[in-house]
Amino acid sequence: MRSFRLLGILVLLASFAVLANNYVRTLKNDPSLVPATPAPAVPHGKPQEAGTPPSAQRYRLKNNGRPDGFSVNQFPWPFPLIRMEESAAQKLRELVIHKDENILVLNKPGGVAVNISYDGNPSIQDSANALRFDASDAPVIINRLDRPVSGALVMARNKQAYDAYSEFFAKQLVRKTYWAILTCKPKEEAGVVEKPLITQLRKNHKNVRVADEQNLEAMQAVTEYRVLATHTETGFTLVELRPATERTHQLRVHMQALGCPILGDDQYAGPYPERAEQYKIWKYMQLHAKRLELPPYSGPEHLVVDAPLPPHMGYALSVLKLRPEGM
Repeated sequence: MRSFRLLGILVLLASFAVLANNYVRTLKNDPSLVPATPAPAVPHGKPQEAGTPPSAQRYRLKNNGRPDGFSVNQFPWPFPLIRMEESAAQKLRELVIHKDENILVLNKPGGVAVNISYDGNPSIQDSANALRFDASDAPVIINRLDRPVSGALVMARNKQAYDAYSEFFAKQLVRKTYWAILTCKPKEEAGVVEKPLITQLRKNHKNVRVADEQNLEAMQAVTEYRVLATHTETGFTLVELRPATERTHQLRVHMQALGCPILGDDQYAGPYPERAEQYKIWKYMQLHAKRLELPPYSGPEHLVVDAPLPPHMGYALSVLKLRPEGM
């Protein structure tokens, strides 16, 4: 019995030796396969100061108001901030629609990731050093917007503001108003969608669905909606959305549950409607974080910030002649 065990151990060791030998030969033939030495961690909010290594890649984001011309160093997580060409940094700074000593508010373009970008393109947070201005540190994102969604995005410029505004959002003290174009008109002119949601993690993305009330993993979600205008021929409808909770993909899934998904939402709305093609409406998600009403922090008054509509949504409203009454 012992001889058989000894023989098995010798065979196993021989197998490892063969594998190791093959690996060494492969590395000699292709040095690029040698793992790079990890770079030292870079403190959050501080730019990488070393020169751009040979492995650095240049990324280009498509137009439509998105920043481009970023140059980024590849490091293990956590990523350092991106060193940007001045032209690209200026484009990012042009997105700022409010700035005070405590926060910035950006009008984020649709298609730009907020925190983590799975396709290699830089996110807003990666590029935050361009938004430092006169502050000692780069700003940090407080609220979240899905990548295809445009609109008001809040960034804290110091630790005290980050703690305070994070609590405002966590306690639902921030009044958020979105505009969306739906693929059809809801049965009611106004109402409340109150359906729990559950998030399923898939490769490189999240999928959210309405869950049963008994599902212990589901999160309660509440959305108020109001019809602003409807295009008679196509049924496309402009609505105002006010989320009372802040769940992943909440507005998108609630409108799907209402039977009227958001136009241009590839994930939850299905195939792009032919009637949208007829009006040459661009295939971008028609969901925009239009207004934020923030509680008083450094002064006695509430702060109200309005984010102008992105070009693709302004064009859709124009060609469909969707004009809210009184606006």
